[in-house]
Amino acid sequence: MRYVMTEIKRESQPEPQAEPQKIESKEESEKVLETVGPILKEEPEPQPESQPELKKELASQELEKSEYHFEMMTELEPAVVSVVEQLKREIESGEYTALLSDDVGGRIPTLILRKIMKTMGPKPPNVYFLASGKKYMPTEKAKPGDFRKAVDYLGSLDFGDKRLLVISQYTYSGETFSNIGKVLTTAGVEKFDFVSLEVEKRERGKRDRKLRGDINKEVPTKDELKKLLGTRLIYGIEVNESASKAPHYHEPLSGVRKKTRKYSPIPETVIKHIEHEGSGKEQFREEELDREYQRIFDFKGSEDMLQVLNDPKRKKEWKKIVKRPLSEEEIKSIKEKIILAREDVSLLVERVIKKVWGENKKEEKND
Repeated sequence: MRYVMTEIKRESQPEPQAEPQKIESKEESEKVLETVGPILKEEPEPQPESQPELKKELASQELEKSEYHFEMMTELEPAVVSVVEQLKREIESGEYTALLSDDVGGRIPTLILRKIMKTMGPKPPNVYFLASGKKYMPTEKAKPGDFRKAVDYLGSLDFGDKRLLVISQYTYSGETFSNIGKVLTTAGVEKFDFVSLEVEKRERGKRDRKLRGDINKEVPTKDELKKLLGTRLIYGIEVNESASKAPHYHEPLSGVRKKTRKYSPIPETVIKHIEHEGSGKEQFREEELDREYQRIFDFKGSEDMLQVLNDPKRKKEWKKIVKRPLSEEEIKSIKEKIILAREDVSLLVERVIKKVWGENKKEEKND
């Protein structure tokens, strides 16, 4: 990962002023006037703070110069701009009274849209998070017990009296959205739309999907997606999943994980998840694990690769490294990255508001 630290500029402190000469009497006052003449007040130099237009221009320049800590945000910015432009009227009118984050990847986009709606809308929406995903989200037919858990959870949330917006970072086939829609409908929620910052390019023709287990599955067209979901789908940009950086970055930066040992519709913090289940550490140790893997499974040209990979001693050593608990330093690093990601969210929100609404934006309201 690449981190670009934003420079913090501090305003220069004014020069300390000399103590004024203390005049004890009228006679002394007259003597001073005879010596130096009448004291004239100098006009102060105009400061940017006293010139709204200049101040606004300087702030705009600083905003453009600012850089994100994480590359993912640079990729997501045009997608967010596209989505917000499509939802501008709904944001201003407060059409969406609640946001539901779809899985880990939807968390940062949800936080972004909430801040925009909080600033540019009449009232901030309620925000909730759902652990989902194509293979994780239960269906009534395959896992009726887990499906009922999801229904009970979503049915207990306050989505307000208007519409709910279900948010994801990336959509491929639309099946996760479709399953969420079925849970919502079963829970009695009827007014909802879907938004995805990125969707797979809508190219006809079969694609090899071996890594996802969907061999030669076609990417659905926009019309097929709309028919599948049965409601409105707003998306930002089309991408090739293999070229998108966001799926690689969003899990370490979102701060949450879904439980894997037992289904739960409620995600948990990443640190609790690692402590409870022991998985997920590898995303914060990529460089270390790559280095250790090369060391442990390094084989000479004369050695059989499969024999090396299946060597019990090497496998035991590798397992020990992978299962090592998080150190205090690693926990601190995880928390710092999450904080930096939230700073990026704020910067992205400012930029998007400027691009969509211009300089005449509202001030963000407190909850």
